[in-house]
Amino acid sequence: MMQRILILLACLAAAGFLIRLSGAPPHSTQSTRASGGCDLNHGPCTQPLAEGSAVLEITPRPIRAMVDLRFRLRLEGLKRAGAPYPDPPFIDLDMPDMFMGYNRVYLSAEDPGIFSGSGVIVRCPSGIPTWKAMVTVPGTGEVTFVFDVQY
Repeated sequence: MMQRILILLACLAAAGFLIRLSGAPPHSTQSTRASGGCDLNHGPCTQPLAEGSAVLEITPRPIRAMVDLRFRLRLEGLKRAGAPYPDPPFIDLDMPDMFMGYNRVYLSAEDPGIFSGSGVIVRCPSGIPTWKAMVTVPGTGEVTFVFDVQY
């Protein structure tokens, strides 16, 4: 886990250097994008997925970088043939406009249709707070939640 964090930090430093080198204008410190108007910093958010929905919650709130976070996913209204979820869902964390390296949260089943796992969001050297959580449910689809992180 520590090696993974160090690799991500090295990638972040390189990304920050390239941004400064390119002379890109400074970005806003607050996101103008939201997941369907929902704010994960205030509670769970819902996105449509296949014939049902995915409900994501990240705690503790407010969502902060470099803190152990708990990700809880509830799948509602999905019809599955055979075993409910032979391959568990997972979450890829990244920024919408900048690749931050691979950062996957592996989820484990708590109850039928409810999954949870732990992960860390790294600090972006640019100060841009907007992140995304790409939820993948193998064999069903993907959905993206966009949210802000406090540094």
